[in-house]
Amino acid sequence: MQIKIKSLEPAALFLSALVLLFAIPFSRGLIGKPFLYGQQTYHSLASGSQSFYSSLLKLPGNNPLMFQLCLGLGFLVGLYLLIRVLSAGLESYAVLFAMFSPGTLHVFSNLLADGLALFCLVWGIFFFFKQRPFISTLFLLMGFAASPWYMLGGLVLIWVYFIIKQRSLQFPVFMSLAALVIFLLLDFRIEISQLATTQVITNLVFELGGPSGFSLITLLLAVIGFFATYKAFKELATVYVYSALAFIGMYLFGTSPLVFLFIIPVLAAYTIQLLLKRKWVLQSLKYITLLLIVLGVVLSASFSIVWAVSQSPDKEMELALAELAKLPVGNVLSSPAYGAFISYGAQKPIVADSLVSDAILLNETETIFASRDLKKARVFFLAHNVSYLFISPEMRSGLVWNEPEEGLLFLLRNNQTFAKEYTYKGFEIWKIKNP
Repeated sequence: MQIKIKSLEPAALFLSALVLLFAIPFSRGLIGKPFLYGQQTYHSLASGSQSFYSSLLKLPGNNPLMFQLCLGLGFLVGLYLLIRVLSAGLESYAVLFAMFSPGTLHVFSNLLADGLALFCLVWGIFFFFKQRPFISTLFLLMGFAASPWYMLGGLVLIWVYFIIKQRSLQFPVFMSLAALVIFLLLDFRIEISQLATTQVITNLVFELGGPSGFSLITLLLAVIGFFATYKAFKELATVYVYSALAFIGMYLFGTSPLVFLFIIPVLAAYTIQLLLKRKWVLQSLKYITLLLIVLGVVLSASFSIVWAVSQSPDKEMELALAELAKLPVGNVLSSPAYGAFISYGAQKPIVADSLVSDAILLNETETIFASRDLKKARVFFLAHNVSYLFISPEMRSGLVWNEPEEGLLFLLRNNQTFAKEYTYKGFEIWKIKNP
């Protein structure tokens, strides 16, 4: 009986993972919202995006959401197999922590290049340890093309491993040269955007506002597991070096905490293993501790699903964008946070996009939204060839303005400059006359 239960464990584990991965799109669809959400998702789908990842999404016959969900399931399967090769006994716990991580749910229900990079990195490392260098190289190079940060992480792991094992450095040198070629061909840009320590912590901890972060419980367990492995420092040197560089990347370049997604769950799993092996004076205390851990992890995953369901776009925005798409070609002025939604949903160029526009243009846009100067507004419209103004309820209630006639809203009464083309449930489309 024990053998049968053990053989069913992976199947039950990955069936549960599949249900969790589908939770966000299913919940959004259930209340009438589009399955996909978030600026980065729609930026990946927009026609102007030419990244390697976006190109894969646009392949004929490819369903982007199903592609990403399959990447998620593939990542968890790869993590399970990798941990079983490296440290048998931790694989199930590690996958449980990974699949209930808010970051996992966010990246694999959203069209983020990090999902492809994580999938390729975990399988590349798995085949590397299975001594399948050709297959390993293919996966690692695809991961490199998806994201330069995972490129750096993979190279660090390979170099440190070969140096510690005192093996020939031909393979890491080849991978480094190949990564450099990919880096140059795809024209990756690396900008220093040093974050405050508080912002790094916020990004890392989901409960503090980091959608790609980890639950506080998982992080605490990972920290305990990290310090509990000090006796195996040499064997785990790759993990320590990778973790240190990942933190530096988050601090100096604002990289995503998802770079820890195949490290933190494993360390947390190790702590759970220690707790289970520990001799408890009171067994009831052991069960209470484990129950609190389970509740904390599950609640974080639940809250991350609720958060994702609440994100834009909603059905009303989708309808408004469909109406905007019917209008003649013209540039659209709206909140920079809506840039990707408008570019994809309305197939129209946006004046300012928070994901790609420079700070000067973003500041100019913010200034014009706050201005009541009609002459200044008309000069801006003419300079940027603005044809339409797209307004949402969120823009009127804090995203851009806080008062009914604040800034540019006051000027909308001027019917010689503005003409309302559409209004429904707080969404408005205004035509700019002869800017």
